[in-house]
Amino acid sequence: MQTSFEPLTESDIPKLTGVMTRAFDDDSRKHLGVEKGGPDGYDNGDFFRKWLFGHKETDGYKVIADGKAVGGIIVWIFPHGDNILGIIFIDPEYQDRGIGSAAWKFIERRYPQTKSWRLATPAFAMKNHFFYEAMCGFTRFPGGPAEEYQYRKIWRREKHNHGVHGKKDHRLWIPKPQAPGVKIVRPGGYSSLRWMLRSLPRTFAPATPWPCGWLLK
Repeated sequence: MQTSFEPLTESDIPKLTGVMTRAFDDDSRKHLGVEKGGPDGYDNGDFFRKWLFGHKETDGYKVIADGKAVGGIIVWIFPHGDNILGIIFIDPEYQDRGIGSAAWKFIERRYPQTKSWRLATPAFAMKNHFFYEAMCGFTRFPGGPAEEYQYRKIWRREKHNHGVHGKKDHRLWIPKPQAPGVKIVRPGGYSSLRWMLRSLPRTFAPATPWPCGWLLK
């Protein structure tokens, strides 16, 4: 399927709010047995107004397939290169078609100077866990709210006299090992990533906490 990505503007909020609402409600029905559920503002546009347009560190993109917007992306990009994948959401009608994988590849190409990516996703979202670990190369690590799984992907730049295709530099992802015996099993809802943002230098951290990150592929 032909997939493309374009900057997300405020005029996209009404249409993408509908997509986001369907995506979160679908996951809530599947995993929690409730008809509706998502982070604050997911069904009225306030999510975008607060978390995308409310901070200079954020970039947003709409996911285009079949000539229409079927999803969205929000990332936090910091000068030091330790970035955060806030959210990727895909309309349930377009999930399981490789669009989530294409979205992640687009993010990595778009920000090649990234040193690490971090994200969080609900503990009950098993499909998300598989996607991050098996398809994107993330490693789970301990910390944060018990109802969320935390993931990180660390990149290391190495110098070589003769790199791949004659290039001197190439990148290798080096996952942070998970501490033995760590278990996070309590299901929950949509808590914040305040703990994650506090670990960043104060100069670059937003003034308000980031909501939990999701990926609905």
